[in-house]
Amino acid sequence: MPVYDETNEPIHDEIHEALNKLAHVDYTKPIIRNASVPVLYEEALAYEKGTALTSQGALALNSGDKKGRSPRDKRVVDEPSSSENVWVCIYPAPLPPRPAGEKG
Repeated sequence: MPVYDETNEPIHDEIHEALNKLAHVDYTKPIIRNASVPVLYEEALAYEKGTALTSQGALALNSGDKKGRSPRDKRVVDEPSSSENVWVCIYPAPLPPRPAGEKG
């Protein structure tokens, strides 16, 4: 189902194509901006397979095959105040300290 602009022309460009292919973004659905928590719950329960509410009201979901984080995803900053107290093997790979004022 294509998306149309104000002149009724279909919108389909490289960005939409990449978002759909790489991130599985369905650009044919409306984007809900700044939704409240209740709206997010309603959307997830209505449209996301495997979602449910726990007995205490938390939103539970099945995130698929890949659950948790890989040890290769974790990083430790190697800096003087902590380097003596952190044991680093191959994983996590140490990161050098970021220069002061540099944003990441």
